[in-house]
Amino acid sequence: VHLLGSEPAGRYWVYNALDMPPSPCAIKLRPGSSAPTLVSISASSTAWSIRNISLLGNQVGTGVDGITFATPTLEHNSLVQNVAIVGFSGDGVRGRLFATRWHNVFVASCKGYGLNCDGSTSWTDSVFSNTIVTGNVLGGVNFDSTAHCGEISFTDCRFERSGWNPATPSTPTATASPGIRIHGNLIGAEFTSCSTDANSGNGVD
Repeated sequence: VHLLGSEPAGRYWVYNALDMPPSPCAIKLRPGSSAPTLVSISASSTAWSIRNISLLGNQVGTGVDGITFATPTLEHNSLVQNVAIVGFSGDGVRGRLFATRWHNVFVASCKGYGLNCDGSTSWTDSVFSNTIVTGNVLGGVNFDSTAHCGEISFTDCRFERSGWNPATPSTPTATASPGIRIHGNLIGAEFTSCSTDANSGNGVD
């Protein structure tokens, strides 16, 4: 299954989802929606892709995630490319990743983490390149899982403005939110040519 937009999503240098210019191709949650997530990848989904599109949460609801993954029974072996994931009331991306490639992705202005691996989920054999994670209230990327996580690489990625309230982009929240948070079983992860900047907490925690 391939979710293909008509043109690449813009990687806008904004910290407030309300400042995003209209996207040429987007899927957006409408006010009043009770959906727990915008895009849900099932356990049996393999070799899927999401490309050239914006996914906009519109700050709808409470705890609504952008993309969530069920525990896969097979390798995902999948691709997310030229995608913006912006303005969700939960996390930008959450759930188990297995053999997934992310390139030119922009995750911003979510009230949870931009990228979140917590609980008993695991991220394995996945690659992030040229990805910007900015303006997410709880933090940029979070590894706080009891499961084994490893063989994850981040290349040319930015983790910044964590802890800044999407509703008031010029004012950080009181939360000490890190750009990169590692509190769980993460082994063999690599961060190459990455940066953290202007987070309300540590760059790396």
